[in-house]
Amino acid sequence: MKFLSQSITALSGFCLLIISIFATAACSSRNSDSQDSVPPTNDSVAFHPDFYQEWKRVGKMDFGSMTVTKTVTTDRTEWYKIGRRVAVYSFDIYLKAGIDLDQLRPEDVVIDETSKTIRLRLPEMDVRIAGRSSDLRLEYEHIDLFRSRPDSRERAVLKEMANEDFQREMKQNPAYIRQLRATADEKARAYFTALGEAAGYKVEFTRPLYISTKD
Repeated sequence: MKFLSQSITALSGFCLLIISIFATAACSSRNSDSQDSVPPTNDSVAFHPDFYQEWKRVGKMDFGSMTVTKTVTTDRTEWYKIGRRVAVYSFDIYLKAGIDLDQLRPEDVVIDETSKTIRLRLPEMDVRIAGRSSDLRLEYEHIDLFRSRPDSRERAVLKEMANEDFQREMKQNPAYIRQLRATADEKARAYFTALGEAAGYKVEFTRPLYISTKD
């Protein structure tokens, strides 16, 4: 009876060993399948919360600026008035180009820890009119004896007309936008490349670089 009890105990231990082996093999098989079908998320490609959150918190950043000088002319030399009345003024319009990092999504900042690479998709570069000089500069003036100089009200109207004309010009022939956008985009890439290199990563940009020959 004692021998039978020992045999049953040994058989039970053998069965448990077999079950354990099969369970381990099945678990190993599932892990292998899982590794083949699901990309790694810890040691290889993964979202990097530190870079993403840090850059997103920055918000808007400007990477380029341009000053455009616009001229405007008033010529009120009428046939029924004696003398000429011509004046040419100029003023500056300030353009800026930047990106809003608050638009970053988690999938825009992806880290490959194996190759130490950041795949970064920056938001679109935005070009805007940031302001204009407050006063008109007198470039040329011909006011005859019986004519009066343009007053402040007339100069303000001239400046507003010139500003509206410049905005139409930018839409019809956006050379200023193309040039500034391309320059700012290169500076933005250099900036984030330097940040990545300082942290030990190579930065690859997934959005094509702007070039000045395209809108």
